[in-house]
Amino acid sequence: MKATGIVRKIDPLGRFTLPKELRDIYGLETGARMEVFTSNDGLVIRKYQESEETKQLIKDVKSVMSITDNQDVKTIMQNVLHHLDRENYKL
Repeated sequence: MKATGIVRKIDPLGRFTLPKELRDIYGLETGARMEVFTSNDGLVIRKYQESEETKQLIKDVKSVMSITDNQDVKTIMQNVLHHLDRENYKL
């Protein structure tokens, strides 16, 4: 890991702000989804990336939704999409 020399305080809700310089370097825009990992050295934060399997599953579910007229099936598929990607498929 590389030190940046940047220090931030955690607010009462447990949040801290990533400096704009780092957001720009890593292409993090407002609303970017982040993952938090733990290691022996502390925390690691990185931009969330869907696995290829999840991307394919979302694509398959959307295909089923586009070819069926059955509203019950569409509702089930919408629930599946919601559980796979809660940000983009709100119920």
